[in-house]
Amino acid sequence: MTASSSDGLSCIHNGTVTVRAAPTIIDVQFDGGKNVVISGQRFGNNARILINGIDRTDFLRLASDTEIKLKGKAKKLGIKSGANTLQVIDAAGSASNVATFTAP
Repeated sequence: MTASSSDGLSCIHNGTVTVRAAPTIIDVQFDGGKNVVISGQRFGNNARILINGIDRTDFLRLASDTEIKLKGKAKKLGIKSGANTLQVIDAAGSASNVATFTAP
């Protein structure tokens, strides 16, 4: 594989290149209290979680490749009444789809 930049620099790589798909959110459940459960694929173990565009990773309680659990009061999680957005960013920086969930 050869990669080139716009300023004329190039690199040739003769090894294996692994392309990993971005994470995918399938479902988001908010219990109306303190728990958010995100189901999906390819989250990895060092994912960041954005709720309404703000990093809320500090509230992470469990992370696997297919499930993430956050715990905290809705206000501290940045969850507002009505529609909210959630996105997962994996350790490589790949962003998932943006999921929408509704809070009471």
